[in-house]
Amino acid sequence: MTVFIMASKHKFSISVSSTLSSCFIRFSILINLVNLSFSQITPAPLLCSVPGFDYFNLTAAVWSVNLNQSECVSQGNSSNAKACSMYFTFCRNLDWLPSCEGSSVCQVSNGTGYNLGASSTNPFIIDEISGLQAKFFNGDPYIPASGATCRLHTTVTFACNRKAKWTVDRSTRTVKQAPWLRYIKFNANTCQMDMSFLYAGACKYPVQEEGGIGPGTIVILVFGISFLIYLVVGSLINLSLGHSGVEILPHNSFWRMLPTYIKEGCIFTFCRSRRRSSSDYSAI
Repeated sequence: MTVFIMASKHKFSISVSSTLSSCFIRFSILINLVNLSFSQITPAPLLCSVPGFDYFNLTAAVWSVNLNQSECVSQGNSSNAKACSMYFTFCRNLDWLPSCEGSSVCQVSNGTGYNLGASSTNPFIIDEISGLQAKFFNGDPYIPASGATCRLHTTVTFACNRKAKWTVDRSTRTVKQAPWLRYIKFNANTCQMDMSFLYAGACKYPVQEEGGIGPGTIVILVFGISFLIYLVVGSLINLSLGHSGVEILPHNSFWRMLPTYIKEGCIFTFCRSRRRSSSDYSAI
């Protein structure tokens, strides 16, 4: 009877330890896959991309610039637009912003929105001279001093500067003040609004933010924590079942034999490859 109980306890210990080990390993793999997947997800549609440049932060928020009266777009020669705010976003429209529905670049003054351009596809382009740009077309009709009606459009240019980082909190509804503004000007003759900014992501290769944790670090942390939990929980279970010494470690027989398994595997692989290479030559 005593032998049967001890055998049952030993089987229960092996079963529980094996089950917990399997669960933790699967959980670790799942977490790693999720983290690696999220590291490759962009906040914008897959069509909105620019290979070789870090556009993630640009597309993760709505950006704004406060303009004085002389910089605001006005109809003709009249100065009907007082101090205004410019809102722009990439790879989506400002449909949630009142009076800016259907636009990607919108000037707002006294609650009235002015569509300066929109994008239905990828707005990013790579200009050999200017570098990384985003273009928006089909804005509101505009009547310049010449009287010929045209439609407003906007070009946003990003100049490379590795110190010019655009930080976001990953919220697509967050309105952030656009940093590193170089200039903003409107050409009434061509109906084009030009904005230029400094941006670290325009330096051809992605720039990782200081203090950030990369995917490799996340994988190592998840694996290490999972393995530690496996050891602690497995050891506690074996200890509660009366095991002592090295028997406390979960699957201790496997860990003791692991160096032997590795050695035998290397010998098998090496000898097999040597046997194959030698069989390629026929005897003389």
